[in-house]
Amino acid sequence: MHIFENACDENQFSPIVLFDRDETLIRDAGKSNQIEELSWLPTVLDALKFLDDAGYRIAICTNQSGLSSKLYSEAELLRFHAAMNEEFKKITKRNFLAFAFCPHSKLENCLCRKPKNGLIVKLIDYYKNTPRIFFGDKTTDIEAANSLSIEGILVHEGQMLATVQNWVEYDRNKSTIKN
Repeated sequence: MHIFENACDENQFSPIVLFDRDETLIRDAGKSNQIEELSWLPTVLDALKFLDDAGYRIAICTNQSGLSSKLYSEAELLRFHAAMNEEFKKITKRNFLAFAFCPHSKLENCLCRKPKNGLIVKLIDYYKNTPRIFFGDKTTDIEAANSLSIEGILVHEGQMLATVQNWVEYDRNKSTIKN
């Protein structure tokens, strides 16, 4: 798991929202993770800004089996995540909370590769804060979240902003009802 410097600021106890990376936030970078291939999906940056403005902190949980197969190095992956973070920072003036990544292939049967929940557990342990939701494009994302009683929502390309806006309204109403 990679935590960006200064990610824990005055809002470290704000609610956390999790996202898958490839085909949820960005086009799948293939097996290279080259910065020039970074391409955000439609409405994603607007959705991330909306969440940030609403007081949520954003972390990314991603399977990156290209590391175990040596298609790219961890240094290349971290540079790619740093480029994503810089674009996020341009619109929000803050860093992503974290990039949690599983470097293993499916065959390694690790505890951190989604649909297992090891990445999410690491984030919970590190921040002492359970995420409110996990947005992803595959059932494995949702299964990982649901195994920890965290809500998961499948997002379709081009629908991120509307999906996030609807969820924030739901989350605020749910919080109001509890109080």
